[in-house]
Amino acid sequence: MRPPNPSKLLLLIVCITFFLDLQAQQKPEILWDNYGVPHIYGKTIEDTYFGFGWAQMHNHADLILQLYGTARGRAAEYWGEQFVESDRLTHLLRLPEEAPNLYARQTPESKKILDAFVAGMNAYALTDRGTWLSFKNRADLVILVEGDEKLFNQYGVMLVNPAKHPNVKKEMGQKFIDWVISPAGQQAIAAYKIEGEQLFFPNYPGGR
Repeated sequence: MRPPNPSKLLLLIVCITFFLDLQAQQKPEILWDNYGVPHIYGKTIEDTYFGFGWAQMHNHADLILQLYGTARGRAAEYWGEQFVESDRLTHLLRLPEEAPNLYARQTPESKKILDAFVAGMNAYALTDRGTWLSFKNRADLVILVEGDEKLFNQYGVMLVNPAKHPNVKKEMGQKFIDWVISPAGQQAIAAYKIEGEQLFFPNYPGGR
């Protein structure tokens, strides 16, 4: 894979370097359409960008983590020697050092948007168990809170309406749903682990 161009990553460094903790009442609404595209609604522009950051992490967490490492000039350390030239150019252009200056030149309105977007990204990373279990470079990070009902994130499965989408494979979709909610499906979901740790906790009443 071709390493990303470091000149395009400066804004990403700015976003992640400056994280502003937002108010707890910030609750944008994210609706996902049949194509996986998020539609985000917020009471303020900051709310909306918070949701946008969360949605980007939901859809592209692996890519964002790679861009983050590349933007800091440490991609080769994390992902291999094919990124050495990219890291060299990043440090030659002093992109990590210049990021604070670029952020400082933003208008107050732009800073609020950047801060809200990054806060949404961090909120997803902090609440998604799959991202945590897959994250190899944990350093001294630890889980502060887990198991609280406020962190509950229910997954579900539903059949696309064949009346609106006549080409959908209704029978195959229904078979998949039946398997997911069956005892065998629920057991298979519970048995899935990353590094020996359980990722999903199925709770369909009739499937246990």
